[in-house]
Amino acid sequence: QLPRELKFVPFLRPYKAPPPAPDAERTPEIIEAEIKALEAAMEKLVLITL
Repeated sequence: QLPRELKFVPFLRPYKAPPPAPDAERTPEIIEAEIKALEAAMEKLVLITL
């Protein structure tokens, strides 16, 4: 027999973030350079598709 309505079942699991990789530290300058490279690639893509 299937129940006619849903029954609330409490479930709680604490989130434990994984430790960052040792070489994952990036400075703001590196992040900004990556963003500018991505923007340049997107500009080329837009120009090609138009």
